[in-house]
Amino acid sequence: MASAQLYKAALLEDADSGRVLMASNADMEWPPASMAKMMLLLVAQEQINSGRFKSDDMVRVSERSAHTGGSRLGLKQGDAYPLRELM
Repeated sequence: MASAQLYKAALLEDADSGRVLMASNADMEWPPASMAKMMLLLVAQEQINSGRFKSDDMVRVSERSAHTGGSRLGLKQGDAYPLRELM
């Protein structure tokens, strides 16, 4: 039985040397949104780890957030969610 491909492209580099450790369709164009989302999650988790925020802190959706384009969750201005759910 053939296995399903788990990814369309991948690039893994050593952060210190820049040496490519693995590449598959590495030149494929892909929107950067996924990386931006991962970085936002990293910052949020660091803030939780530092004690500045808790994962159950309520976050209110701003007007700007409610109307931001791109991937949409259907969030409405004024709604509040625990940080862990938004993450």
